[in-house]
Amino acid sequence: MLIFIFLILASLVTGFYITRSSKIDLLFTEKVVYGSIIALSTFIQIIYLCTFSSGLTAINICIAIGIISLITLFSGSKLYKDKEIIKSEIKEYSDKSKESENIILVLVFGFWSVIFKILFTKNLYMGNDGIYSNTSTDMPVHFAFLTSFVYGDNFPHQTPLYAGEKLVYPFLSDYFSAFLVS
Repeated sequence: MLIFIFLILASLVTGFYITRSSKIDLLFTEKVVYGSIIALSTFIQIIYLCTFSSGLTAINICIAIGIISLITLFSGSKLYKDKEIIKSEIKEYSDKSKESENIILVLVFGFWSVIFKILFTKNLYMGNDGIYSNTSTDMPVHFAFLTSFVYGDNFPHQTPLYAGEKLVYPFLSDYFSAFLVS
């Protein structure tokens, strides 16, 4: 859980630095959101490259976290030098945002959070002997990918559904989940 929180915070810092450095005219919120997506995607690629050769071992995970930490420290130090400019951007954004818009956003996100909570509590059942999926979607396939990466030492990547077949699927989101599990 701590690694996940670290990766989210590192994505916020690094992503904000990337979008500020790009000189593209974006709003403050766009810089944070777009930058976070770019940084998290980059971090997932770094994790994959560090752990590809010998799997999700503790040494490889530490190397990946170390590289991400160095990138984040570099980004944070550059942002710290511009802290007054960033404070003025935040103040400008907070002055422009209207209270009614914030309430609408909270209501919309709150509504969808409740809907997804209801759906997921009906579709996933966690028992003593594992997780049961009550869906007819591809969630069991993603569970198979995740467990094959974590427990099966699935390198080179093969599909866990058909023995000996190459895995030809965009699996980096599953690999990132496996990284967090391991």
